[in-house]
Amino acid sequence: MTEVNIESGDFTILVQASNYHYRSGGFFGSFTMGKEPILREEFSKNNFRAFFLLGVILIMSLYHFGLFSLRREDLGSFWFGVLCFNFFLRELAEKTFLMHFVKESGTLFMINSGLEYISMYLGVPLFILFIRELLKDYIHKFMVIIYGTAGVLFSIFCLVTSPDVYTQKIPLIAYQGILFSGLLYVSFNIIRAAIKNAENARLLLLAVSVFSLGVVYDLLITYKVTEPPFITPYTFMAFIFIQSYIWKSINF
Repeated sequence: MTEVNIESGDFTILVQASNYHYRSGGFFGSFTMGKEPILREEFSKNNFRAFFLLGVILIMSLYHFGLFSLRREDLGSFWFGVLCFNFFLRELAEKTFLMHFVKESGTLFMINSGLEYISMYLGVPLFILFIRELLKDYIHKFMVIIYGTAGVLFSIFCLVTSPDVYTQKIPLIAYQGILFSGLLYVSFNIIRAAIKNAENARLLLLAVSVFSLGVVYDLLITYKVTEPPFITPYTFMAFIFIQSYIWKSINF
């Protein structure tokens, strides 16, 4: 947020920007102009909502790690905790909150960018691993290995190259294809389980459908098909609460 004092007459806003460390630069959205108190209040509300969501996701992650520490055979709680923590890191990096508290630097930018992409690459295999704990008869172990290998390979590619390489469109579009195929694979098998009246399959289908809607909508925003705001954090919250209810009903 930048404060501009305008006395009278016409004015021009000139922004000079360059980018040598990322695929694209510039502003993602349009400028918002208005009176300072109103804009600051809106800015504070947006930050409050973002930190609230991050706090809830982190708490749910720690809660499920706690459940796993009490029952080591409960791998579902472990993978759910890892999935939530991975999403927490992605949201933290995507909104560049690290740069709000630490002095900006090239190293910090590379760490933030790496977290953003690696958390995306690992999100799909972690998601499938968790779903398999709920529907072991419908999610094949071989598919878990396939998606896990893809996530690890893309993460290694991210670690050994610089942001201006791994943020290029070709690897990004390739992994988005993997992401979509993962969602389709999981959704198809949950529907199959629901048709066969598998336990909690219909609730699980609702949770995955809500989360998938957020993912698809946000991808459309990145391709400028739809307009912000991003809704995946909210649909993931819904996914968390539905999943927590399902997992509690299974274990208790």
